[in-house]
Amino acid sequence: MNLDINRLKEDVFSSSEIINNIKKLKDFNDERLIFGEAPRKLSDKEINTLVKHGNYAEDWEKIRVVKNFRTDFIINNSFYGEVFLGFFSGKPVRLDSSLSLPSGIYRSTIIDSTIGKECLIYNNGIISNYCIMDNAVITGVNSLSAADNNIFGNGIQLNVGIETGGREILLFPEMSMPLAEALAAAGSKSALFRSYSDFIKSYIEKIRLAYGVVEPEAIIMNTSKIEDSYIGNSAIIDNALLVKNSTILSNAAEKTEISHGSIITDSIIQWGAKATKMAIVSNSVLSEYSSVENHGKVNASIIGPNSGIAKGEISASLVGPFVGFHHQAMLIAALWPRGKGNIGYGANIGSNHTSKSPDQELLCGEGIFFGLGVNIKYPSDLTEADYTVIATGVDTLPQRLEFPFSLINKPSIIADNISPAYNEIHPAWVLSDNLYAILRNEAKYRKRDKSTRLKIEYNVFRPDIIEKMIRALDSLKIRETKKEIYTENDIKGLGKNFMTEDSRIKAVKTYNLFIEYYALKGLMKKLTEIFNGSEKIDIKEIYSYNSGDLQWELQKKILNQWSYDKKETVLCLNKLIELIDLISEMAFESKRKDDVRGERIIKNYCRVHTEAAEDLFLIQFKEEMKKYKSEIFSIIEKIS
Repeated sequence: MNLDINRLKEDVFSSSEIINNIKKLKDFNDERLIFGEAPRKLSDKEINTLVKHGNYAEDWEKIRVVKNFRTDFIINNSFYGEVFLGFFSGKPVRLDSSLSLPSGIYRSTIIDSTIGKECLIYNNGIISNYCIMDNAVITGVNSLSAADNNIFGNGIQLNVGIETGGREILLFPEMSMPLAEALAAAGSKSALFRSYSDFIKSYIEKIRLAYGVVEPEAIIMNTSKIEDSYIGNSAIIDNALLVKNSTILSNAAEKTEISHGSIITDSIIQWGAKATKMAIVSNSVLSEYSSVENHGKVNASIIGPNSGIAKGEISASLVGPFVGFHHQAMLIAALWPRGKGNIGYGANIGSNHTSKSPDQELLCGEGIFFGLGVNIKYPSDLTEADYTVIATGVDTLPQRLEFPFSLINKPSIIADNISPAYNEIHPAWVLSDNLYAILRNEAKYRKRDKSTRLKIEYNVFRPDIIEKMIRALDSLKIRETKKEIYTENDIKGLGKNFMTEDSRIKAVKTYNLFIEYYALKGLMKKLTEIFNGSEKIDIKEIYSYNSGDLQWELQKKILNQWSYDKKETVLCLNKLIELIDLISEMAFESKRKDDVRGERIIKNYCRVHTEAAEDLFLIQFKEEMKKYKSEIFSIIEKIS
């Protein structure tokens, strides 16, 4: 990411909802903002009525109200300091599907605070130094309080990757994954980080406030303590234990939830995110529509959109979108910005302490699958090994791995002169033997993506991944004497693993197949654009002109290198049809082999599992490929 801090500053300062909301509070007295009129003192009659309703004030002269103020729905409260009260009609305020109460203030202690119109403030301990906006609900809260100098968790420093420092990131509410990735890659000694630090200082001054804020329509119920925090519009805090020095972003369409015994401290919780069922989040960012639940712990980390953390522990890590982490496991000091992976039960991914200092880290590629009970030793660099599977029970040594779509498994053979600590690598195995998982994940991410601010690339086969496959393929092409067993001494990028000659041959064939398929799909797309008139070139120029399209330029380069530019276009398209049939069969077989193995082991397996022939995803995929082939035949007819 080419990061322009000045552009970032301009964009954020103009669009930030928390900056804009706090600016209004700073530009006007908070009571004018909420009430829309100069508040007045209470009349003697109103004071007498309030006293009859069981209310007490340290000094009634310091209570200010709106012009049409009513006393009817203010009962059994204590007021201290300067308190500003709006209009309460007693209209029903719904708390959940089965419970509602009339708007007003009941059985609560209010200190130096502002309560907007039609709020429901019911049965609370102490509310101190807070601005509570219109139609908010505060009920069953022991303490809602703020100091006189609040920055709501902004500017807190995270040491991601290296716990001892080196890749620091400073928090602010609009933190994005591309920004976090760029900062972590640049490091804290870079000019980029210095400029970013100056931006954060400016940001903090814009949101610094002398009291806490609860925005309109927010609901806070049955919660022990909220302190020094900004609670966004329509946020739901229900039965939380603690929210402290944090920013909770939310709106009516993207309600953020903190609930069921959860603890949030010194953190940023973005739109639609959820922390529930005794989650603990500290010094962290939960990006939009991410979640932490079931005793999950997140500390000093940034969690990307749509990722789900449950039961396990994440610390000092940058975790990208769509990471599944639903069991007791550990992830420490990992940079995984592209996400889309999985962490199995019992995985220990966090060997960052050398007994000298916790200064080691894991760099992780997209779509990595860490199996049950794996142990990953640091330092490790898997950034070139996207969509690799590390099988159950595998212990990996510190290493750099450069083969995407690999399987890392325990040795299937006893290899002479190979360390017993080495595992066996099968490059491209995920494509050759587990293609169903890759294709299904693409569809799953597209269907489940709720984020609106981060553009997530669903397609696995795209330029950066294909280029890694090309580099892997080039490394596997043996230019000297072939061997039965290869290590990193023979082929760069194998890491602390060995590879057999059979695996090498199979990987070369598989990488070739999918690179060729990718390139021919690009040709088909470009031909379609020519025939529908959106691309103004002649077919004869298709392999030579500069389109400016990054994806087509790579596809064209591959086609030229493989001499497709010298073949008849119809032959190229017929080859694409052949590859479609082959890949469709590979996807089917990768699912069917589970049926075969399952039936061999469990007698009624096929009666309780969906067989490949009945799998809805495979049926849909088959229909899509059938339609795609029809489109290819249509182009062939036009060319012929």
